[in-house]
Amino acid sequence: MSKRKKRKIINSIGKFIAVIGIITLLIFCINLFRLNLLPIKYIIILLGILLFIYFIMYIFILGKKIKIPIKIFANIIILIFSLFFILGNTYLDRTISFFDRINDNLSQSEEYYLMILKDAKYNKIEELGGEKIGFYKNESTHNVKEAVETLGKKIYFEERDYDDIQNLFEAIREKEVKAILINASIKNIMNEDYSYMISTLKEIGTINVPIKNNDIVKIVDVTNRPFNIYLIGSDSYGDITKTSNGDVNMIFTINPKTNQILLTSIPRDYYVELYNTNGGMDKLTHASYYGIETAVKTVETLLETDINYYARVNFSTVVKIVDLIGGIEVNSDYSFCDSGRVGCYKKGYNKLNGEQALAFARERKSFNGGDRVRGQNQQKVIKAIIDKVTSSTALISKYSDILSAIEKSFQTNLDDESITKLVKLKPNKMPSWEIINQSLDGSDSSAYTYSYPKKQLYVMKPNEETIIEAQNKIKEILNAN
Repeated sequence: MSKRKKRKIINSIGKFIAVIGIITLLIFCINLFRLNLLPIKYIIILLGILLFIYFIMYIFILGKKIKIPIKIFANIIILIFSLFFILGNTYLDRTISFFDRINDNLSQSEEYYLMILKDAKYNKIEELGGEKIGFYKNESTHNVKEAVETLGKKIYFEERDYDDIQNLFEAIREKEVKAILINASIKNIMNEDYSYMISTLKEIGTINVPIKNNDIVKIVDVTNRPFNIYLIGSDSYGDITKTSNGDVNMIFTINPKTNQILLTSIPRDYYVELYNTNGGMDKLTHASYYGIETAVKTVETLLETDINYYARVNFSTVVKIVDLIGGIEVNSDYSFCDSGRVGCYKKGYNKLNGEQALAFARERKSFNGGDRVRGQNQQKVIKAIIDKVTSSTALISKYSDILSAIEKSFQTNLDDESITKLVKLKPNKMPSWEIINQSLDGSDSSAYTYSYPKKQLYVMKPNEETIIEAQNKIKEILNAN
């Protein structure tokens, strides 16, 4: 092949690669604008630099007096840039999609389980047509009517309502009813206090009831004004839209002016007045079962502060994130083995995978301090995740996997604009954030609750001094300049 023909082929290939490079570059910059994670001036500077490089490479490709090796080198450079932008666009598209989904779907639903005796002959819901089905009903079971009506659209059955859980269990055991319809909260009570009963039952179907939530966001400029985020950790796996008990209740008080983050832990069994129940007293963990609004308003009253935003995670979130980031290191104050037999932990630093991190954060029976120590350990796990995510550049390769993993197990009413502002908030000062911990305390007790008024459950009676201290500390961080 003649030198002239070879040059002509290289020029043609170069033109094609240059066009592809410009297209991928422009799409990349458009996506950067859409995502709004970088200040516009930086995007403009980046675009200018890259266009200048492209211009120089294009001159090398088309220049008549440029040697062939240099032309080939210019083609390779533009090709590498194009591949980089194609990969970058994949990450950006994935991020934009993630933000859209977590903000667009703030719905919740309550799941009800249709349970029968293990030795019953039924195998599917339709076979219960015409039979008697029992359910727990009192003033706290707001959605049971909708659940019964939904079941009634599938089969005809005779309703039997009971205002006491024990009587409901006795009814199916004595075969007064063929099945019982219970929500996940009652199922948890069965696991904890009626284990002998749950072992005789099996699930034959589920009913989902949508819960209406009011928009309770209190928007602030997160780059200039302090704000509170309420983190609710649900005691469930899978779909985050399902209601469940609030196993973790933690307030993040963030002051962007002083670079301070205050973590305030509230024990799950804290005995508090539930919002909109006319003085109904219950465990804080049960507040989440009546919707996000009830949980948020209850905590606002308790701590005498506004909750600007909330975020919900569940067991799946913790396990997936920790595993994807390669585990975390947590400094334990005690040596212990968790009750779920997932693992044992030594006093000092422990390298934990996802399941171990979850078990470490949930354990309370191994400690004299019970829920108090659990709250402290939850803070340790959260801090370890933050430290790992913000310090490891190696996690970039797993970025898309992390978003995919938590998409269905994470929910927040923090808007896109505020999220991007937080990401852009003094990134060079990220290691200098001061994280402060505090926990509310109380005394072990038993009491009747709004959710289960005819059975005494374990509760933690609040220590008013720790509540006042927490209120004052939150105000201090919010008002600091």
